[in-house]
Amino acid sequence: MWLVPLALAIEDPEALVHRVQPDVAALRGLEFAGEVPVRVWPRHIALPELRTRMQASVPPERWKAEGLALRAFGLADPDYDHLEALLGSLGEHIGGFWEPQDQLLVIVPRETGFPLDSVVRHELVHALQDTHFDIGIKTDPTLREDDLLLAFECLMEGDASFADLLATDPAIATADLRETLHGVWPESPVFTGDHLPPSAVESAMAPYTLGTRFVQQLHRESGWHGVNAALQSPPLSTENILHPERPDRPTRVRLAIGNAAGPGFTEVYDNTQGELRIALFFRQAGFAREAWDAASGWDGDRYAVLEGPDGAVAAVWRTVWDTPQDAAEFAALAERAFAALHRDAVIDTRGDGVVVVLGAPPGTSAKLVKRAWKARLAEVGDVEALVGRRPTEARPPSTAP
Repeated sequence: MWLVPLALAIEDPEALVHRVQPDVAALRGLEFAGEVPVRVWPRHIALPELRTRMQASVPPERWKAEGLALRAFGLADPDYDHLEALLGSLGEHIGGFWEPQDQLLVIVPRETGFPLDSVVRHELVHALQDTHFDIGIKTDPTLREDDLLLAFECLMEGDASFADLLATDPAIATADLRETLHGVWPESPVFTGDHLPPSAVESAMAPYTLGTRFVQQLHRESGWHGVNAALQSPPLSTENILHPERPDRPTRVRLAIGNAAGPGFTEVYDNTQGELRIALFFRQAGFAREAWDAASGWDGDRYAVLEGPDGAVAAVWRTVWDTPQDAAEFAALAERAFAALHRDAVIDTRGDGVVVVLGAPPGTSAKLVKRAWKARLAEVGDVEALVGRRPTEARPPSTAP
């Protein structure tokens, strides 16, 4: 599902959706399958329903593992609960969402805040995306390809946010969005939240800010045709979002840590950070100014989380960079960042690669480093190759002008 973290004032939402729908179709040049169903869920209904849906779509061990990953990198406290943190954040900010499974636009009213028509336009664009583009693989929450998912989320949310902005002010097509949107920019202060770690807050915000800028650039170059083409053949990494001028394809890293951490430790999770999340990691560690340069030059990565006895957690992280200089810059800042986050780190650099081992059991660091260097590397060409799945049947594109 796609969520818009905006407050709103309720005003006959069903009538508003049906009135705005033709305007959104004309703006995006895409046709709706029919009238979009609308539901208004009071907050006391919406939040339990969201909990049920999130628990049903992602198994409990995955929620636990994501929390362990944040702990392993020093980004969350030992008692951190990732699902509860997300639900707490949504409870404060959610204003509405498009539910693709039920083909339903849900409004969650608030007493004050963002105009309802903006929420409706945003979610109607998501309805169009769901109607016209094959997005199933790219939005699967069970995939352990977070960089790919975040890149596609930047595209989808950027599309919806840019369309809403353009509907209210056509000058936004060429405006400096850093002056329009208060978001995650290299010069911005680090965001904090009451529930999520700062890096997770900024990761949730990035699709609405960096993603909107990305879509603005596509629109400036090729109009909505360029945006639609990206939805058909999406970016493979957040590197493509941050640097649209770079057509780089990421390197897929396959770790095989096995029992290298010794008795009592089990590999429970693996995933990819990607350039954007690496930058946000450095920002939370206190290096906001250096973060973006140190993350630039990313070419691929994979980390494995290991759970041990008595609440112990460790991680093995293998990264690949465009050049040995990029690798050295990342390794130098990583050493400072993990020290600032009070995580014991062993960092080994070889050419354009870097291995990081965090919280290893005594006497196992060298073995874990050696095992990480044996990771298999391969350049990937498309989404399906990256995730190892075949696409679902694509819906035909609209013929609307």
